[in-house]
Amino acid sequence: MIETPRSASLVSDLTLERFGIETLDGISAVSPGTHTASFYGVPGALNIRGTLAENYFRGFKRVENRGTYSTPIGGAARIEILRGPPTPVYGAGKVGGLVNFIPKSARDEGRFLAQPEGQVTATFGSYNKKLVTGQFGAPVSLGAAEGGVYVYGEVEDSHSYYKGIYPRRQLIELSADFDLGNGWSTAFGGMVFHSDGDVQTAGWNRLTQDLIDNRTYITGRDTSLVDADGNGRLTPNEVGFYPFASALYIPYYGFPSTDAVHTLDVGVGTTKLNRRTVYISPADFSKTTTGTLYFDLAKDLGDDRTLKLQLFHDRQDNERFVSYGYPSDIDAKVSEARVTLALPTTVGAISTRTLVGASHRRFEGRRRESFNSGLIALDRRDIAFGVTATDTIDSPFTDEPGGIGLRWENDNRSDWNQSGAFFTSDIEAGRWNLILGGRYDHYEVESQDTGFLSYTVAGQQADDRNKATYNASLTYKAPFGLMPYIAYAKASALEMSQAGDIAPSLVANGSWLSNSD
Repeated sequence: MIETPRSASLVSDLTLERFGIETLDGISAVSPGTHTASFYGVPGALNIRGTLAENYFRGFKRVENRGTYSTPIGGAARIEILRGPPTPVYGAGKVGGLVNFIPKSARDEGRFLAQPEGQVTATFGSYNKKLVTGQFGAPVSLGAAEGGVYVYGEVEDSHSYYKGIYPRRQLIELSADFDLGNGWSTAFGGMVFHSDGDVQTAGWNRLTQDLIDNRTYITGRDTSLVDADGNGRLTPNEVGFYPFASALYIPYYGFPSTDAVHTLDVGVGTTKLNRRTVYISPADFSKTTTGTLYFDLAKDLGDDRTLKLQLFHDRQDNERFVSYGYPSDIDAKVSEARVTLALPTTVGAISTRTLVGASHRRFEGRRRESFNSGLIALDRRDIAFGVTATDTIDSPFTDEPGGIGLRWENDNRSDWNQSGAFFTSDIEAGRWNLILGGRYDHYEVESQDTGFLSYTVAGQQADDRNKATYNASLTYKAPFGLMPYIAYAKASALEMSQAGDIAPSLVANGSWLSNSD
């Protein structure tokens, strides 16, 4: 890590424990150049160098998670934070950086556990916090195979500082590592995570400088709209002609309006807002299930040469409803196969360590959302007063009689494939170190949005493209531990939506693959 000519940090499980870090947001306290990137209050990703970083698991990119759920980190043996584009081995990625999760295992620094070990913890704290974790590892011998297994689990059922937000999460993680004999080794395992408490919230609405400085909140409600059918929420027909005359996104204060729908007419005034009060409703929910699997098979060819096959799969299912009007339904999965060959070489005073290989990655996903009609009413609710039926927007997860309910306005199904070959070479000559890497990929993309009001190009859109990326860095190991270096990278990244899918409009105009230096 010290000699890596890139800005990178390694956070061990011990560091996570000592600093009390339980979410990705906490990583910013121990890793320079990183910032919190909670998406509507949900810590799904980290911000690195002003860009939302991508999450990796053992060097494989997971399904996109900007703030769909709180990325679990309790089962990490260590977390690697890399600033800049990913190594050519990992494939296309954002130029800002990445977060790589390394799970706990029975292999520690190349050695297996010598004896069984385990630990159980229970944490109880403020705001009814309840978190229980358990982990156990043991050596295992199966004939000629020597190795070990490790299991980690956690259950959380807590409240939070903010009223109405109750994170409830469950995680189970299993890993197995074995030396099979004759130079063969394998590693396999997986992780299952479930959450139904990572509700997204905008925090405070009706934002003013006085609210920020003094917690002075503008109160008031609108009574011109009524919940005529008594279902506890506003269906589009109770607002206006759907989908072209049912918009509610206009602010409800501070701007003159002759439209009664956008005017506060009851309880208008100000109050001191409790710091713990945020925009939330008992009807809001976010239910997430993820599943991650991996398998490695490696052969030691002698002389530090290694051939390795790796398989990876990650799936994400999420249903999310927020009462101000931005529901979402995500079903996405990604699979990747990778083959690498390590080839060290020494010629005189020059030594090289080279990795060559190939990989194939496939994504399939469906993203459903509703917001294009403008049926979003963030400022309609008086959060000091509380939730009412006329500030709760209808949900497309329910069916209304006569088809009068909110519909899925975007329904994008997207598939893409990335196949490529890569190399990276670490060359040392005296005090000089040169790292070169590159890869060449072929992409194939298909997307089609059949939503009720998608506002995008109609029909299935397809495109393909070849892309070369590369990086280079030169380091000089000066006396007294100084190591000045210069680096340059040409990277590319797929322009994905929240589910990891690609919008048909981007496919149609050719802007689905971006460049960065």
